[in-house]
Amino acid sequence: MKIAYYWKSDESIYERECGNMPGFAVYYRYPNSQCVTYGQFIKVHWKWSQRITRLLIQCLESTEYMEIRNALIMLTKISSVFPVTRKSGINLEKQVAKIKSDEREDLKVLATGVAAALTARKPSWVTDKEFGMGYLELKPTPSLASKSLAGSLVAVPNGSGLNIFQNESSGGRTVASGTQHLDAGNSVKEQV
Repeated sequence: MKIAYYWKSDESIYERECGNMPGFAVYYRYPNSQCVTYGQFIKVHWKWSQRITRLLIQCLESTEYMEIRNALIMLTKISSVFPVTRKSGINLEKQVAKIKSDEREDLKVLATGVAAALTARKPSWVTDKEFGMGYLELKPTPSLASKSLAGSLVAVPNGSGLNIFQNESSGGRTVASGTQHLDAGNSVKEQV
């Protein structure tokens, strides 16, 4: 993980150390194919980070003793470089705090150590936007206004969406066609 963060830290480092290496070919079976660009590397690095966080949280939420223990041990081992983002760190902190009140002493001790490591690393956490360095298309956090409008989106057969707004002054409805495209297999709720 440490070397991946090093490569991510600067595009010139990435190009020098990874740019033309066969292991960084887009199609591994064809080593002479196009290589993974720096932007693509940032995106896959983001994906790895999110998946590791999600799996650790899943293990920490488990009722299985070994899953919790192994997740805590793994966090202890990687705590010098992980988590990087504030969001991941806060979510992991919440789960570890729950385990600190567990009746099993060995899990309490491990959780206390992990909590201390997370607290020590907290000043170095970055926002998701900072992590992405402009290469990620992050979904904006839904605001209250967008949540209330989510119920007003209507799917139409041609794949576009229609927004229906309630006109407060006259009590009538206004229909505005939108350019939001919906996947044919997904419901409106999944798209919003």
